Amino acid sequence: MVRCIVIGKDKSGKTIFCKNFSKFINPKNKKNEIFTQKGLTNYKISIKSEKIYLIDSVSIDSGIDKWERRRERTKTLYALIDANIIIHIIDATDFSFKGIDKYIIDYGITKDKYLILLNKTDKIHDNNLMKEIIRTYPKINIFNISAKKRIGFNNVKTCLRHMISCDKIHRKNYFGW
Repeated sequence: MVRCIVIGKDKSGKTIFCKNFSKFINPKNKKNEIFTQKGLTNYKISIKSEKIYLIDSVSIDSGIDKWERRRERTKTLYALIDANIIIHIIDATDFSFKGIDKYIIDYGITKDKYLILLNKTDKIHDNNLMKEIIRTYPKINIFNISAKKRIGFNNVKTCLRHMISCDKIHRKNYFGW
């Protein structure tokens, strides 16, 4: 069983990605297997006959307001540490190299199986953000997607398939760059 956490800032598209990607992977399964474990929503999917728990995390960037919200953020951090694969959703319309996205990237690059999905790329017209991230972090797998329109999901599926079958993957040997 592979644990794959989907993490990112508030309103970056984590939940819509999990819902639509699980439907993309299992199109015949009208009622996707969704359950709550340790307070986080899990989507059960299969890639290459491997069962994957796609963990929809809560945002860890907004201010601490209520005790229940604080507990959910703590569970997200534990799930992040326990995850086999980290999928970092970045809102392409609202990114900077400061704040929580930078911290998640810095943590993710220490892991073997980490990828960045630039979401909402259908709303922007230039691709300078992707080039800037590649220039700053040359060994990270980065994909443009639109979680709402299901654009780019084939690339994500292929990358996850390789991550599951390989011990270590870097963009350099995966794409030949």
